[in-house]
Amino acid sequence: MQEAERSIRRALDLAQRLGEPGKLLSANGLYGYYLVAQGQISEGRQLLEGVWEEADKGDQVYACYMAAIWLAYSSHLLRDPRSTQEWCRRELSRPRLAGAGDPRESLEGILAGASGLAGELADAQWGPMTYRTSAVQMWPVELAVTHGSWEMAATLASKEQQRFRATGDRWLETFITFEWARLQRALGNTEEAERLLRAGVATAVEGSCPILEMRFRPELALLLAATVRPEEAAPQVARCREIMASGEDWRGLTGRVALAEAVTATACGRPADTSFQEALSLFTGLNLPWYEAEAFHEWGRALSAAGDPAGAAEKLNAALAVYHRIGAADVWLRRIADAR
Repeated sequence: MQEAERSIRRALDLAQRLGEPGKLLSANGLYGYYLVAQGQISEGRQLLEGVWEEADKGDQVYACYMAAIWLAYSSHLLRDPRSTQEWCRRELSRPRLAGAGDPRESLEGILAGASGLAGELADAQWGPMTYRTSAVQMWPVELAVTHGSWEMAATLASKEQQRFRATGDRWLETFITFEWARLQRALGNTEEAERLLRAGVATAVEGSCPILEMRFRPELALLLAATVRPEEAAPQVARCREIMASGEDWRGLTGRVALAEAVTATACGRPADTSFQEALSLFTGLNLPWYEAEAFHEWGRALSAAGDPAGAAEKLNAALAVYHRIGAADVWLRRIADAR
């Protein structure tokens, strides 16, 4: 990330010397996105929003598009589907993108991903053959997992990971790594899921990228706690809390940390109702029904292990109700049936 910052600063310096407003706005937008990735979320997003507003007034097409897509994508990484949808729809509504195929497809891909995350499955279409641009090929993987088409997701993930690795695009490779790990855990392949999540953490640490740490560490902690290794899960949660101590708004990722903290505590035999409630409150408030169902599922498993079958049944029924509400595929429903 240090090399990235140097490159961005060179771009800013060049744009200032050239005196080209569009290039300067685009360089400032890229710097804003870099700040978000570094965990300076408020400053980075304020810069991006300012770039979009100024570029919109001046009809700077490329700068507007890039600011909107960085705002949308960072919202998606933070697990805030409403914000993602807002920025995609705002930019897509502008006439300037009417004939712009690739930019429209990129925004539509992110919008579909956000709709899937929000449980709005009718708006979360994922046919991979409809996309041409490289950047949007990650969305069919995420949406195939969401829709329960797990064999298709595995095929797509393998193909896309190889392609991004061959082109040296480590950023998009980490996106596919995350979704592949999510799929492997859903399939019960915990060893492979753990390998992928540890690889994601290693990439985040190597690149000094807090937003990737906040993406991968809670998932690794959940897996480790679920496989009765709370002593390994606890440092992952602790690192997330350290990152969060600066006071930034990590949105849905805060809920992922709270859930990982709850599952880690229950694996140690400690009560965790407060952390479960915190996670559920965040997931409900941010319109994250998949995570809401997962939190109820994990809480039910914890209560069952603690010898409270009635409490466990209540939480598992709540998880099932969430899945039914959003029309989740049978593969997701079976996960609850298997936990009973």
